[in-house]
Amino acid sequence: MLSETDVAPPQLDEFFLLDEAPLRQAEFEALGISEAQVWGALR
Repeated sequence: MLSETDVAPPQLDEFFLLDEAPLRQAEFEALGISEAQVWGALR
């Protein structure tokens, strides 16, 4: 349906790479969560 409008569609896909965990560490800490809480066991 969005393709039939003049409105640009939002980004619908989101993905996170394990190698980028250090890049989001500060954001996770600010939210009071950890990678392990969100994703479970890492590796």
